Order: sequence, then structure tokens, then C-alpha cells
Amino acid sequence: MSDLTILDMNWVGRPHSVAAALLVSGGHYAIIDPGPESTYATLREHLHSRGLSAAQLDAVLLTHIHLDHAGASGSLVRDNPRLAVTYTTLERRT
Repeated sequence: MSDLTILDMNWVGRPHSVAAALLVSGGHYAIIDPGPESTYATLREHLHSRGLSAAQLDAVLLTHIHLDHAGASGSLVRDNPRLAVTYTTLERRT
């Protein structure tokens, strides 16, 4: 069973403007779109409040490469070099 939790990054003091998501599945942990680098401390606080740290994450999943979605990826990898980082491009097919 999988669980998805939305994490409000409170970007520049604005709630509900930028969010990441924590995906838990089969004892594995992934962050979807970790947000901008400026919100990395907030992301760490969200993880800590759930008894987790960056070192316990297995993957970073990116929906696309924009700084507001992927900027904190570098810090996550710095704190956990074994992280798998992947992204997908969802193309509209006609």
C-alpha cells in the first residue's frame, strides 16, 4: 500500500503556493518535487516531524526541471549521496 502526503513548503512565507509530496510505499520513501532550495529547511522539518531525515529517502521524483520544483534536489543529494533522482516528461499526445 502506498501513502502520499502533501508538504506545504510555505515558500517566502506564503502557504499553499509551493508544495512537495512524500510518497511512502513498501517501506521506501520518495520526495516528489522537493521545491526550491530556499525551502529546504522546511522540507527537512516536514521529514523530521514524520521521524525521517534526508538520509532515509530512497528517491527524488521530479515532474519537470524548474527551480520551484527541483531546486532542493542538490541539497538532498548532498545530504544523501545514494538517492536516486529521476524525472519524467509528460507529453500530451494527440
